[in-house]
Amino acid sequence: MLIFAAWPGALWSVPITGPGDFTNGLIWAGPNSRVTQYALFGDNPRFLEYHWRGLQNLSGNAFILAGLALLGLLAVIAIRTLRDAGARPASPAEPRPASPQRTSQ
Repeated sequence: MLIFAAWPGALWSVPITGPGDFTNGLIWAGPNSRVTQYALFGDNPRFLEYHWRGLQNLSGNAFILAGLALLGLLAVIAIRTLRDAGARPASPAEPRPASPQRTSQ
């Protein structure tokens, strides 16, 4: 919750603009360019997003890192479930229906 929640912009010394006070959070900790610059000039390697360092990379990619962590957790759960299913004793076999016997005539 602390990673993905929007925090008040005052925590980041950001003036209140846009949709309200709660527009920034840990994911937006990395420097980023203005959307208007992107709209005017398109993608450009000089934009701030291409020059993140250290913790900025971790916070800016939090969605991806959380997704990888959840994928790993699901893989562990699946492996444990399969291993536990194989270790269970077999249930009593149901009687097979009698097969028709051939009679020679």
